[in-house]
Amino acid sequence: MKLHLVAVALQAALGNARVVAPSSDTRLEKLGRDLEFSITHADDLVHWNEPSTAGTNADPPSSFNKFIGIGRTLDAAMKAKDSIARWFFKDFPNFAETCQSPFDGDGREELRKWGYDDSDELRQKVANECDFDKYHGIKAAFDELGLDTHAEKDGGPNKCFRVDHRNGPAIKRNEDGSLPSEENQYYDVCGTTYRATAGTFEFSVNPNGMVALMNIMSLSFTAEKYTWMRKPLPSELPHIGAAQEIAWAMWNRAGAADIKDVKYLLVTQVINAGTRDAFRSALQTLNPPQSEKKTWPGHDFAMDTTGGLAILGSPVGRWAAYFLVQHKEQLGGNRFISKVRIWKPDNSFLPYMVFYVNPTPATADAASQGLQALEHGLRPLLHKKRGEMLGFRPLSVGKRKAQAYNQAPNHNHNRDVEEGEFNEKGYGSDDYEAYLSSRTASPSSSRESSGAYDPNPNNIESRPLAPNRHSPGSHRRAPSRPTVSAYSYRNPRACTRYFGLAVASTLLFFMWFLFSSSWNSIRNTELGLNKPPPPPPVWESFPFLKRYHGGIGTLVSRDENVPEYPTKEDIDPELPADGGAKEGAKEGAKEARSQGAQIADSVPFDPYPDYDSLAYVDKYGPVETCYLDANDTIKVPGLRAYKGVTDGMPDPVMGSYELLGLRNDVCFERFGRLGPYGLGYSKRRGGTGAGMEGDREGIEDVWKYDAEVDFRDVNWAEAIDRCLEKNKGRFQKPSTAPQHSFQSMHKRAENVDGRTPLNSTVREQPKAAHNTLLPRTAVLIRTWWDYQYDDEDLMYLRSLISELTIASGGEYQVQFLIHVKDDNKQIWADEQVYQEVLKNALPAEFAGMGTLWSERQMGLIYGGVEESNYRGLPVHGAYRSTFMPVTYFAHQHPEFEFFWHWEMDVRYTGHYYHLFQQVSKWTDAQPRKGLWERNARFYVPSVHESWDDFKHLVRVQTEHGTNSQANRWSSHLPPNPHVPGPEVQKPEKPVWGPELPQDYPDIEIDEAVKPNTTMLEDKYEWGVGEPADLIVFNPLFDPDQTNWILADDVTGYDKKNGLPPRRTAINTSGRLSRRLLETMHREQSRFRHTMFSEMWPATCALHHGLKAVYAPHPVYIDRKWPTQYLAAIFNNGRNGASGGARMSVFSDERQHNFLGTTWYYHAGFAPNLWKRWLGYKVDNDGGEEEELAHEGRMCLPGVLLHPVKQVDLIQERVEDVKEEED
Repeated sequence: MKLHLVAVALQAALGNARVVAPSSDTRLEKLGRDLEFSITHADDLVHWNEPSTAGTNADPPSSFNKFIGIGRTLDAAMKAKDSIARWFFKDFPNFAETCQSPFDGDGREELRKWGYDDSDELRQKVANECDFDKYHGIKAAFDELGLDTHAEKDGGPNKCFRVDHRNGPAIKRNEDGSLPSEENQYYDVCGTTYRATAGTFEFSVNPNGMVALMNIMSLSFTAEKYTWMRKPLPSELPHIGAAQEIAWAMWNRAGAADIKDVKYLLVTQVINAGTRDAFRSALQTLNPPQSEKKTWPGHDFAMDTTGGLAILGSPVGRWAAYFLVQHKEQLGGNRFISKVRIWKPDNSFLPYMVFYVNPTPATADAASQGLQALEHGLRPLLHKKRGEMLGFRPLSVGKRKAQAYNQAPNHNHNRDVEEGEFNEKGYGSDDYEAYLSSRTASPSSSRESSGAYDPNPNNIESRPLAPNRHSPGSHRRAPSRPTVSAYSYRNPRACTRYFGLAVASTLLFFMWFLFSSSWNSIRNTELGLNKPPPPPPVWESFPFLKRYHGGIGTLVSRDENVPEYPTKEDIDPELPADGGAKEGAKEGAKEARSQGAQIADSVPFDPYPDYDSLAYVDKYGPVETCYLDANDTIKVPGLRAYKGVTDGMPDPVMGSYELLGLRNDVCFERFGRLGPYGLGYSKRRGGTGAGMEGDREGIEDVWKYDAEVDFRDVNWAEAIDRCLEKNKGRFQKPSTAPQHSFQSMHKRAENVDGRTPLNSTVREQPKAAHNTLLPRTAVLIRTWWDYQYDDEDLMYLRSLISELTIASGGEYQVQFLIHVKDDNKQIWADEQVYQEVLKNALPAEFAGMGTLWSERQMGLIYGGVEESNYRGLPVHGAYRSTFMPVTYFAHQHPEFEFFWHWEMDVRYTGHYYHLFQQVSKWTDAQPRKGLWERNARFYVPSVHESWDDFKHLVRVQTEHGTNSQANRWSSHLPPNPHVPGPEVQKPEKPVWGPELPQDYPDIEIDEAVKPNTTMLEDKYEWGVGEPADLIVFNPLFDPDQTNWILADDVTGYDKKNGLPPRRTAINTSGRLSRRLLETMHREQSRFRHTMFSEMWPATCALHHGLKAVYAPHPVYIDRKWPTQYLAAIFNNGRNGASGGARMSVFSDERQHNFLGTTWYYHAGFAPNLWKRWLGYKVDNDGGEEEELAHEGRMCLPGVLLHPVKQVDLIQERVEDVKEEED
């Protein structure tokens, strides 16, 4: 039995002692019983090094005695000096020399070094939880303890802290500067790479003497269950990661007047099963036994009771003891827990507990002295074999120990453990014989016996506790007689002993070396430390394309253009290359540019219907022109484009212009696209002051018909209201009145007296009738209340409003959907608060165009949805439930039939009205037959050829599978466990009508969405002309069997027979119909169903039989991929689809293939292309000098780009207004 186990037993025996030494046989018998109990349970100590709360495996109720033993040891360790307490934890490497924690102070530097995020933003997320009255309902407890319940944000003393082991400043970033996903976050410490675990610690600290444990997701638990999906090795975890160490750092940050003044250690909302079992067992020890926890003052348990010790030794209670044991020096000495109180608040079924902390009384020092003597006396015992250890009687040892203590009058009992005689290695084999011969503590001789004592030392039971007196008649020594006992043993000669010791040591060292090498080899294999890094993805070896950056000096017509990519060689590598003509064309263009050839003029780009034509007016009625000012004088200049494309411009690798009806015979440069919205002219005239450098040839045509707009004087909300009022007869009237009251889009009062329309004669003309009314469409821009709008953002927003609303006569209405991240703002209950927040949330020119929402508001509206807390995120949060505020907005606004959901980091180099209209028309024309199957695939024109060929291919793949009978060798291939071929290649059942989930008998299906014929009878007619309920810009893939990490975020559905059928489209930008949003609203509010944001709209449409369409818009790629290889990678799922199998491109480990594209949530090519198009240098290419020296500014066809964030424009410096006026 190891030394620390006996030390634990001895300290447990003296843990509650009030005297130095036992004085009777009764005390010795109790010492023996305690010693025997502690040794029996000592092996359990190796399992309680780290405290735990939620998320750990519950200890069974039968472990009550185990908790008592652990609590008894912790109680003793709190009262003992550090030099003694360290012996109780000998198996723990951190406690080998001292129990003192190596971390002190506020811990900021250490936490950040080890990958933690302890930012103020995290503190704000839990700030409300520090109000112990409103949030916890335990004001009575705090009043009795003399503590204030108010949180710091409300002027109180309680400070909330949260620390996450993820997203910290030490985490290695991606190449584009973004954070990797939580499962792939790494950081370096002292040359060693560690992996983040996503653990979480939450504490509250009251500087007047309280530390509260609020919530813990331990590092090892989160790594095993959520991020690493395996149990981590101790060496893989950060050196600072225990709850007590982080709690001490937060106690230091709280700014207490006296760092030693810790009075209470509180634990809120105990959910750990083992700890609650300890509560129940402890309540049974009361007299009379109790079965339920009471409200405050609850139940008290002192540390001299089994109930108190069991609670202290429970999984949650241990952190409090460790907090005191590991910080004795900082606390100015020993602090111990005198009692624990458990109770249940009125408003919660979860129990709370508070530990009362007191300084150690003086008697505890005496107990520590007694422990030293006991330890010294029993030390030789610890060197015997395990078999001998199991043979001794605890009671006898207790008596011998007491005797040795009383027989050593000259021994200095105040010596510290570090003194020589207490060094474990300072005793030889015969030291235990000296103990048995009743000598003093000096081990000088093991064979001499003193005449001052009884010469029969082995007759333990017959000896008195005090030393024998000298016989009056005898002064000579009694002859030494052999002594025989159960522990007597004579060793061989010294040389034999040393030789045997050397041989044994060599064998042990050799065994240790073998086991250590084996263990290190296994660990290195698991961590991949000694293997070379994985090879880069295949696509990184493909060469970059260069002709995206061609300038307007090389313009050629679309028909004459020889695209740099894809060439015949890219489509079929076996064909000969044909790049000669292309190279000659490029050289000729460059030569013409260098000789000063004139550039053709740009032309207006007008995608709107001919509103003045008789055909349009007869069908839809007249359209009134909209202006930016009340006097109808200021118009936004229209967009301008150049005919043709730059020479060598690559074709899109996925999607098609011709298919969607988008124009690809023109291209847009930055001034023709953004000049109407402030690019290219000074801030003094209301522009952005950007674009004043570089190639500016021909930009004056932008303002040829309409002057530059001074956007400092524009109020877009008022302009939209005037436009809608003029053209209100064009649109359908809502069946029900809007219900939004003050919360969004309320009418603004107009100053009629201040308006003097200049074209009043036209206004007074009679209006033609509107025979066909148009549906109204809302465009919702997602943003948040403290978003920092720069000038590039403003130009983007102006273009959306001008092109979609003002220039179209109000066909679209742009609104900002603003996330208020402070849940304490009562925006749904108080109009004054709502208007104050709204005023500060948007730039002045967009004032009044926003609708506010918050996560707490969504929790109130959709309160029945289960709080599943998937991946540690709330179900009503903006990340997991992006569409909750959208469904509520649609429910409040029946005047809109369609809703475009758009993000702030989307950019389009073309015209927004043209994009939205053409995509809508194409999706309306799509038949239902085979629609879900086509939606699931990327369309690669160079491989799939025409759309009809693609439709036929999809039908064959679906109905027959991809492993046809003609593949005679497939059955002979060895099985691949990672790619279950038969499962992903056999035929599928196409989707035809609603795809009902299992175990959902109450689902509401509209009869109008059910097919009238079978699929075989349908001739691609059903669904043609039907407006799409959902339009997305990425394939609608099946997440089942993929490794998309959010596929299981399904809430409220019956999952006992598996997950319901699902579909997902990455990126939430797209169009949703009122029918779909109302269906989602009912599912959330009535049936308590929801899913992850990118999965919810498509899945709801799948279940209810609604029409969802993936629009294959043009997507470009930055490298020269072989197109057949690209098609195989991106459609690598089930039967040639993009999803439905582990090899799907949407699996987490395969999404890197999107980095070089122009449309994905982390595409790296998109922001680079946008910045180069704006004329800026990227990766040391492009910029002003290159434009002027070579081909001029870039010109691109309409391209959707995502994501584009934080574009820093180069702007002129504007003098103060006063200096301008001078």
